[in-house]
Amino acid sequence: MTTANMEASIRDDTVESRFSAIDDSGDGYNELVVHLLKSGCLTGKQVEYARRVQAKLEASRPLLQIIKELEFIDEDLIKDAVRKNPVSMRIGALLVELGHIQADDLQTALGIQA
Repeated sequence: MTTANMEASIRDDTVESRFSAIDDSGDGYNELVVHLLKSGCLTGKQVEYARRVQAKLEASRPLLQIIKELEFIDEDLIKDAVRKNPVSMRIGALLVELGHIQADDLQTALGIQA
């Protein structure tokens, strides 16, 4: 294995562990954050800091909304990242992650649909 391949492997392991930490957060609405992390629009340190801020909040808020409020990313960068590398996700999850609806409201609507 070349040095470049070893460095890439180490980076991938580190990034993958950050993805699993985000995915294991319990709210299940972080697909876009993972996409932005993979595409290099966010760093692991930024996401980790935003998670710490999120944990301290009294009211639950989407991680992406906190990241935007911390000014780590803006709407234009999110749109560009999604246009360059489309993300396959459910519309309800996307709306929750973008902060347009609450997770509880989505669950209620899905319950009514069933």
